[in-house]
Amino acid sequence: MSILLYESYALGEQVLGPARVKDTEKTLTITLAAGKGVIVTAEAQLPGTTTVVTKLAAGAKFDLHIRVRNDGDRDTIWFTAKDKDTGKLITDWSGVLDPGKYIDGVSLNQVMPNKSYNILVEAGHGI
Repeated sequence: MSILLYESYALGEQVLGPARVKDTEKTLTITLAAGKGVIVTAEAQLPGTTTVVTKLAAGAKFDLHIRVRNDGDRDTIWFTAKDKDTGKLITDWSGVLDPGKYIDGVSLNQVMPNKSYNILVEAGHGI
């Protein structure tokens, strides 16, 4: 089957030739690869040990242990820990992790303040 395309001008119709007819189309979506930083562990430990503590006296020392896994594609994974009440940064880390790999972060010699210590740990991906 041949289809001809016509155009009208003041001087009359002109035959431009066979028209191109679309029969089908397909759209492809290619998703941007991205990592996914997942907090596996966030806990206070007695200094130099793996003993987890949830109560400490004011002035007592502890280590903050954080473990983050990349549950996405190879990407820059990051984590931070900060005092939720003051916003003061305690520790942060970023680096490229392959899928399924972990990073362990330890912030040594933290000191328990004279109030409950609310620590916010966040993890993510990207620069």
